[in-house]
Order: sequence, then structure tokens, then C-alpha cells
Amino acid sequence: MMKYPFTLTEANLKNAMADPRYTNSRHPNSQSWRGMVSQGFATLYPDQTPAR
Repeated sequence: MMKYPFTLTEANLKNAMADPRYTNSRHPNSQSWRGMVSQGFATLYPDQTPAR
């Protein structure tokens, strides 16, 4: 199970999307931060995750 630096809620994930680690693709942690946000939404809404 993934560890999040905040309580996993939709509001906190939306706040995480405003973070420079998400918005700035050149940030050194951008890829992992974006992955964490994506995984968070998939965890909160498993039935809405597109099939791969």
C-alpha cells in the first residue's frame, strides 16, 4: 500500500495537483508526485479507473 504525505481525500489530491511537484514537469520529484496523485485517485475511485 502506498504511503501518502497527507490524508487520502479528493480535496487533498486536488491540492497536491496545485503543488509545483505536479505542475512543473522539470521538478526533480514531478514523476513520482504525479504517480502518487494518479494512484490516489485510483484508490479513492477504483470503479472509475480506465482498464489498461
